[in-house]
Order: sequence, then C-alpha cells, then structure tokens
Amino acid sequence: MPGSIEQNVGEIPEEIIPSPESQESEQNYPFDGGIIVFGHGWSKEAPVGGGWQLSPEAYMRAVAAYQLWHEGLAPRIILTGGMPNKEWAQKNYGDVQANSIQMAELLRKKFKVPEEAIVIEDQSIKTVDNVAHALNSLQESGLPTDNFLTLSTGFHMDRVTSIMQKFGLESLPKTAEEALNDRALEHAEKIRQRERERGVLSEQEIEKNYQMQKSRYERVVERFKRNNEVIKNEINEEPTYVRAMQEKPGFWLPLALAVRGEKLKELVETHRTDIEDWLARHPDIDMGIEDLMLGNFDYRELVNKGREKP
Repeated sequence: MPGSIEQNVGEIPEEIIPSPESQESEQNYPFDGGIIVFGHGWSKEAPVGGGWQLSPEAYMRAVAAYQLWHEGLAPRIILTGGMPNKEWAQKNYGDVQANSIQMAELLRKKFKVPEEAIVIEDQSIKTVDNVAHALNSLQESGLPTDNFLTLSTGFHMDRVTSIMQKFGLESLPKTAEEALNDRALEHAEKIRQRERERGVLSEQEIEKNYQMQKSRYERVVERFKRNNEVIKNEINEEPTYVRAMQEKPGFWLPLALAVRGEKLKELVETHRTDIEDWLARHPDIDMGIEDLMLGNFDYRELVNKGREKP
C-alpha cells in the first residue's frame, strides 16, 4: 500500500504550514484558470508504515499550492502527474497511485481542500504533457483554460515557463520555495511581534530570533537539495531540457500533441512549420497536419516513433 501522506511532514517545519480553512466561494481570483502543480514522482520506501509515498519535492509543491489557494489567488488547484508505465511502477515501487492522486489525497485529508477546488490530471508521462492533459481535464469540465499560476520547485521553473509559452498560455510562475518562504516570513514576523509585546527579551535578542526563524524553511530546503542525489542530478540535467525546449521541437512536440479540442488546433496552427519539419524527419508516422488537427491518434505512439532526444 502507498505510504501515509503524513510521512513527509518532517521535511517542512510544521509551524509554517497554514491551518486548513475554507475559502469564500464567491470572489474574484487573479488567476481564474487555477494553480497548475507539476508532479515529481515517488520517494524511497517510507521509514514508517512501509510502502511508497510522495517525494519531498512533490510534497513541498502540494503544500505550497495549498498556501497559494488559501491566499485566494485561484479558485482551484490542478494536480498533474500520471504513471509512465504501470507495470514498471509496480515493479519498482509496488502498489502506488499516480502522483497527482497522492497529492490530492494530501490536500483533502490534511488541508481539507474541498473536492470542487481540485482538478486531477493523472494521464501524463512528462512535464510537457502535464500541461496538455491538464488542459484536457479543464476543457472536459467546462473550466477556464488560460490565466494560470504555475507551481513547481525553482530549478524546474524555466522549463515550465517555456512549455506554457509553447501552448500560448497566459501564466505566472511561482516556485514552491517562494510560496513557503513567504509563509515562513509571515510566521517569523508574528513571533517577533509577540516577543515585543511580552517585553522579556532585548531588541537585539528579538531580532536574532527573527532572522533565524524567517530563514528556517530556506535552510531546510537547501540542506535537502545538497543531500538528495536524485535532486542534485535533476538540477544538473535541467539546462539540457531547457535548451531542448527552445532548440529542438521534436523533443517537446510529440508530448504536446496530447492536448485535444480547440487547444490542439491552436497548437498545430501555431507550430505548423516545426511540425511539418518534424513529420518529414519521421515518415513512419505517416500523418499530415490535417490528421493531427482531428486528434484521431494516440500521442504516445507519436512519442515512441518520433520524440527526439534533448
């Protein structure tokens, strides 16, 4: 069975995690499309309770998404991340759920986020089709498909921003570190105010405590990045993927073609020249622009046949 959603809480100081509260349902949102949260897979076997759990990165992103939703920046949280290969996942991880489903469980159980504020995308295999399938889920539900807040961890955000631009989407990037550091700063300021009101400590002592508290989350995250080999490798590899987004359409286009409906037509029209060049390099795909616009294909076959290395 998957590990408990509570098991990663030690990665983030409890006091900077906001208390669960419901939003007012009738309000205007700066980002009416929602908060798109990019998944990060699973971590090693849980030390308590066994099974597999959200990676610390995915946990951090989900908690940060709650913080931003809690602040009233968007009406919904759009959680992304499927399983590239179920047999592979079960062999290597055992009985696990899609990353997005695990994040949704965390938001419902720990933070009491209502069902209507959560959208789950559990079909994607990579970051590009995180966005494509998220748009599909929103279209199917009749929800807005533009004006998003995008949320991931810092090293990932340049690629996320490039992907959103390729889809022609209006969005603002926000890192999980920023969102939770904002919360840490807010918490530190409350402690400073309370200490001043009590009048027990000197101003010098109060300021020292303030500086320690406001950087606490940042210190936790930096220690985690230094000590986690998976994250260190991902940080080192990320510039290659960012360059590929700009220089190699065959790297990202097959994944982007997972999108459907009007968004697919828009994508194909916008990148028609790049698509024609890509199809010419892969004649075994045996499709044309008009075929792609109709969406009568399995994009994973296009990925297998024609996705080019970064």
